[in-house]
Formats: sequence, structure tokens, C-alpha cells
Amino acid sequence: MPLTGLKISLNEYKRLIEKDINRAKKDSIYGGLLDNLSKLTDMTQKYYTYNADGKYPTLYAKDYKDLIKVYSALAKSCNDFLDNDRKRDRLEEKRVNIIKNLFSCVQKDLKGLVKADKEKPLTLSDIVKEARVKTVDLSDKKLGRVGGALSSRIPLKSASGVEGFFTKKVVFDYDGSFQDIMDKLDKDLPEVFRKGFQSKKSREYFFNNLVMFSNLDLNSPDKEIKENSYRSLAMAINSLNHSMSEDSIVDMLKKDSQFATSMLEIQQKYSALGVQRDMNNVIGISSNNCRLDQRNSAMSDVASLLGMQGIIAKSIPMNIVHDGKVYEGTFMEKAKGEDIDHLTKDSLALQVDADSFNHPTGLKQLADLQILDYICGNVDRHDANLMYQFKEVNGKVVLDGICGFDNDSSFGTKLFETTKGAKELTPLSGIVNMSMSCYESFKALSKDALRVVLADKLNKEEIDAVCKRIDLLDKKIEAKQINLVADDAWGKGGVTYDKLSSGTRGISATIKKAIQTIDKSKEAFESLKEEKSSLNYVSGKDVTDLAETRFEEIYGKLEGFTNRAGNLKSKFHKNSEEYMNMMTSLKEALDFGKEIKAKLELNENVDLKRYQEFAKFVVDLGTTSQSYMDAKNISQFTEMGKDRIALATEMRNLAQENFAIKEMPVKKDVEPKELKQPEEEMQL
Repeated sequence: MPLTGLKISLNEYKRLIEKDINRAKKDSIYGGLLDNLSKLTDMTQKYYTYNADGKYPTLYAKDYKDLIKVYSALAKSCNDFLDNDRKRDRLEEKRVNIIKNLFSCVQKDLKGLVKADKEKPLTLSDIVKEARVKTVDLSDKKLGRVGGALSSRIPLKSASGVEGFFTKKVVFDYDGSFQDIMDKLDKDLPEVFRKGFQSKKSREYFFNNLVMFSNLDLNSPDKEIKENSYRSLAMAINSLNHSMSEDSIVDMLKKDSQFATSMLEIQQKYSALGVQRDMNNVIGISSNNCRLDQRNSAMSDVASLLGMQGIIAKSIPMNIVHDGKVYEGTFMEKAKGEDIDHLTKDSLALQVDADSFNHPTGLKQLADLQILDYICGNVDRHDANLMYQFKEVNGKVVLDGICGFDNDSSFGTKLFETTKGAKELTPLSGIVNMSMSCYESFKALSKDALRVVLADKLNKEEIDAVCKRIDLLDKKIEAKQINLVADDAWGKGGVTYDKLSSGTRGISATIKKAIQTIDKSKEAFESLKEEKSSLNYVSGKDVTDLAETRFEEIYGKLEGFTNRAGNLKSKFHKNSEEYMNMMTSLKEALDFGKEIKAKLELNENVDLKRYQEFAKFVVDLGTTSQSYMDAKNISQFTEMGKDRIALATEMRNLAQENFAIKEMPVKKDVEPKELKQPEEEMQL
């Protein structure tokens, strides 16, 4: 039943949505964008489909040409749409947000295709992944660690001061990891257990017993914990030789520390392996050669498309360079708020009660997170992987916001229509409320755009599942089985935290558990720390193909062009107007870039607008170079003439290669056609 205080009825709101869609379809710019987007997704399907060898197809010359053409058309459509000065209502703004995110990915992909080494056997997946990754140089930096050896994260700080954590690439390969465990057992097991190890039945008993225990600690200061840890290992090992007593195996472990350490390591690895395999089976993720860490980045992408960037910790693909090696992984921004598992005596969380979680702002964000988690199939949204943002309002501490993190248990192929296998996720059957702004973003979301944005992180089947969950959610909304709540109506009309979802699982249950955890901390107040510990966040140089790096490369080439031009002078040769215009453009670009170069040499920050202005001069140089080549018809017979044409060609190409996509604005009077570019390097 519709909620009290709802400003717009569902039927009226649907009418507005449909009217907006119909209007958009009549819009030639937007209609062209949708058409080009559909063409790209249709074309790329074959490049993201495994061949008979279980691999993505390699790109050849024609593939590059076709892909660049279609990517270029879509990029131009996005650019035209975003540059259109039409009046925008709130629904149109939702669409603009989606197109901005799409355009960012398309720009990077197109640049990657244009600059790819086409002599190498590359796939579209290879190019897209490389094009979208950020690279940070941490050479000569001392790196810190957070967590144990198996889950260590490196605290990093971006150039803009954003703190977060880098996690190395995590590829889950159950078969390979299990074989490693078998090899270690074969190497480290004493002879007395080898006969049992060769028996399939005994091995099965051994592994089954191995996962029965957790938190074993052979070095615990607590004698009881230490003794129980030895005995637990002995119980499992006894499956390999029943003629030995558990007491004698305990004695063996205590006498042979190397044997004991090896068995504990195996127990921990096998237990973790089993937990991850079971989680993957629940979610619908392959347990062999599955990349886990980048699922955080994929969820950030979906959040951005839905305009929900703030409710989860932003994650991006990242490579770090350290000690001469490149490490692939994921960078996740530090989640803002209180960690309820590590509260301190000054935490605002200690002043909250159950009603604190009914504040409209925090409640709406929880409802939005519920939708985001369902679309992404994130089954591990428990109370401890949320940060809680509290503030005092009218003398009462309330929940003002949340931020989810550790979102890697997501994007499987299961649809979670019911509670079966959903774990902590609010299944489709449990979603009963949705914010109006979330509904707006959801209806504006393009599944084709989603496929493009997620192409570097998920496989086709996983993306298909995202689209199916979207369809299921949409059907439930259309059937009026979800209440649409005005953004200012949360916490009123009966919409409290315990009614965000129905059933025993989901976001409401998560918040109830969070309240219980906070209450326990209140009871244990005296044992809490006085203040939070601080971490050292190391910063490095961003060496991704961004403004500074690109400027230094381009300016160095301009200086080289100037030196070459100086050697192409002759007092007996009258320079044409076109040649003089080209030289003037070169001088103007160099003169403008001198200031930027000087600031960089002093390690001073340079405003992005200065790089953008520099880009205009380089584009002008490309235009005047092409004009010179056209005037000379590229038919020169003297050596100097040939050298000048070669110089003009390189300067034209410099503009084409670096500004083939609109990362930086160009002068309005420069038309793409003036450069007469080859098809694969279209100016957008």
C-alpha cells in the first residue's frame, strides 16, 4: 500500500518516466547515442565470448578498424549529448550521470585501441583492462601493511590526498591451490603418516576433520587455547594413522616445531580455501581462475551509474610499481565513519539507541544500499563491513550516513529471488521499500551502458546475471509490490529501519545486529581504547596516462620538432604562408608550455585548465600542419621539401594520437574534418 506523505503516486510517476523516455527517443542526439551504444554492445559480444580453446579471440587489423569505428561513433554521440545545452529536469540529470560514466570508459577504451601494439596477439579484454587501470610508482617507498600475511593491504594516499588501501590481485583457483596443499603434505608429512595419505578414504577423513576447527594458535599465551590447538591438529592427523593415539601425535607436534607449523599452515589454507569455494558456489562464481579483488571496482562502477557513489567505498583497478616490479590489484578508498567492531571511548556510536537509526538521511542510504547490493548480488553485507556516520541533531546522536566496503562477494550468476543461498543479502522477495531518487536512477539505467562499463572486470555470464536481476526488480516495481518512498519521507509513516526489508535476512537484520554490537561495546566501555591508532599512508607518483605525464611527453616532442625545423631553413628558399603558419603554431605551443614546464620542475601543482589550454595549441599545430601538407600535395622533390613534409606529418600525427578523444577541450573553430584523419584516429 502506498505510504503516507508520498508526494507523487506510483502511476503518476510512471507516467512522467514514460513521457521522458518517449521524449528522449524523439531526440535525435540521444536516439543516435542509443543506436551507437547498441551497435557497440552487439559487436563486442563476440570478443567477450570464449572460443573452442576457452580463450577470448585475438584481434586482427580488421577487428581494430571495426572496433575503433564503432567506439568512435559512440564517443562522438556521448560528447554531443553532454555538450547539448538543452534544459534538463531531474530525470534528464540522472541520464546525464550515466552517459558521463559511459563516456569516461569509452574514451579510455578508444585510446587503448588506437595506441595498441597491433603486432602483439591482444584481445579486446586485454586492451580494455590496460586502458582503464591507474598506475602508481612507489619506487624507493617503504610500504606499510594492514592485516595478516594472507590478507595484507597497503595503505596509500593519492595525489589529491585521498587515503585508501591497495590489495594485490587475488585470483581464486581451487584446483591449483588444493594441489599446492597436496604437494606440501607430500613433502612435510612424516613417514609414519604416508601410508594413510595414499589412501583416498583416509585423506577424505583427514580433510573433513581439518575444517572442523578455527582460530587455532600454537603460540597463544593462554595455555588452554594452545593445548586445544595441538589436540585439534592431532585429531585430524590421526585419520592418517589410527594405530597412533592422539596423545602421541600431540607429543610429535610439540617436539617437531617445523612439522607443527606446517600442519597449522595447511589447516588454515585448506579452511580458507573451502570457505571461499562454498561462497563462490552460493554466489554462482567459478572456483577456478576467478579474479576476486576487482569485484569491488565493478560494484563502484554500478554505484556510479546509479548516482550512489557515496554509499560504498570507491574502488578502482590499480597497478603499483615497487622494487622494479609491477603488481596488479585494486585500490579502495578508506571508508568514512565508525567501525563498530573497533570503537573507542570517544566514539559517537556509544551515544546511539535503536531510534538513532531512523534518521531520514541514514535510512534512505540503507534503502539505496539494499537495492545496489541486490543488483550486484552482494551476499556478504553484514554489520561489520559497513562504516556508520553519526552526528548530533537537536541533542540526539543519529545515523547520518553509511559506507559499505569489502564488496568482493558479489557478481555471481545466481538471481536470489528468495532467501535460498542469499546469506546476508536482501533477496528480491524481501525488498519492500525503495527511495524515489533511487527509482529515478534505476529507470534511467541502460543495460547496454552497464555492459560497456563492466566489460573489463566481469565475464559475459556475470554481466548477464546483473541484467536479469535488474529485470526481476523492475517487474516487481511494475507489479506495485515495492513502495516508492519520497526522499524526505524516510523515518515517517512507519518506514523505520526494521521495515526496510521483510523476512529474517537482509538490511533490517543487519542493522539489528549492528545495534546489538554497539550495546555490547557500551557494556565493555572500560576495556575500550582511548583513541584510534593512526596509519602511515604512503603516496607515490601517478604515472597513468594523465595530464602531467602526457604534457611532459608532448612538450619534449615539440622541442625536438623545433630543433629539426631549425635545420630546415635556407636563405635561398621563400617560405610559403602555410609553412609560416605551421611554424607560428609550433612556437606558440612551446611558449605557452614553458610556464607549465617550469612549475613541474619546481614540483608545483599545475591547474588542469592550463593543460587543457595547452591542448588547444597542439590541436592548432595539427591543423596548420595538415594545411601545409594539403598545400604542398605531399609531392616534394627536394630533400628539404621531403624533410618538411615528414616534419609536418609527425606534428599532425602528434595531435591526432593524443587528442583523438576528448579528454581536453579544443577550440570551437577546429573541425575534425580539417585534419583529414585516417579512420582509426578520428577526432571526436
